[in-house]
Amino acid sequence: RIRERGYASSEGEKLPQARGLAVPIFGLRGVEGSLTLTYPRDRPPIGDIESIIDRLQSGSARIARALGTGANR
Repeated sequence: RIRERGYASSEGEKLPQARGLAVPIFGLRGVEGSLTLTYPRDRPPIGDIESIIDRLQSGSARIARALGTGANR
């Protein structure tokens, strides 16, 4: 499901009042890391989930390029 969506989400799994979104950072060998946003459930970031994921994916592509590992897939 995560591969299909392109991101992972968490709903209070480690911290009861927290939510999290994560996108992969791709490198030459596949997934090299992730860019994650964790926020309090009662204070979500501005924007809908799709726009937040778009910004995270853009950031992970920039990180991949800065590390010289290529762009995200």
